[in-house]
Amino acid sequence: MDYLWVMINAILFGLVVGFTSSITFGTMQVLCVSRTILDGRRAGFLSGIGVAICDTIYAAIALFFYTVISPFLEKNMGWLSIVGGLIVIAIGAGIFFSKVSDSTSSRDSASGSVSGWRYVTSAFGVDITTFFTTIPYILTFMTMIGSIMDRGESNTVTLVGFFFGALLWWVFITTLMGGLRHRIPENFKQYINKISGIIIAILGLLVIFGN
Repeated sequence: MDYLWVMINAILFGLVVGFTSSITFGTMQVLCVSRTILDGRRAGFLSGIGVAICDTIYAAIALFFYTVISPFLEKNMGWLSIVGGLIVIAIGAGIFFSKVSDSTSSRDSASGSVSGWRYVTSAFGVDITTFFTTIPYILTFMTMIGSIMDRGESNTVTLVGFFFGALLWWVFITTLMGGLRHRIPENFKQYINKISGIIIAILGLLVIFGN
């Protein structure tokens, strides 16, 4: 009975941390919302799956390599933030100059498994490249996880909870934006990539100068 309670506690902890850490406004939020508006709810959700997988990997790194990476990250935060910020700016520029017609045409083929995996893998790839911008959140997660590790609870179960907690956020936000996308004028959608690119580039600048 005690073991069952420990497992329930661990997975609930992971759910809460996964959900709350995903709420943070950033590059991936902008990317998934813009995909939902342009390509539909399914495209946004599949992109969210890619983000959730990547963030769970980050959480695993935080869990199992706490003592190794924490001092390194804290010591080198300055230049890591510059590198991360420049990567985010580059991603923003790429989205700014991308054509909406490319995204719109992919909407028609979004039912195919290849196209679906493209949303997952591309979002995963973008999240991986912006690793440096997630460092503060990894440090926060490592701090929070300290108490659960001391109690000897299952790290694997916590990570499962983290993944589904993150996924729950993407279900919520893509469902919300998917319901609103039809209310957005078609002539405005051509500016979505421009707006998204600018916002992401600004986030990159904040990463550089905010640290």
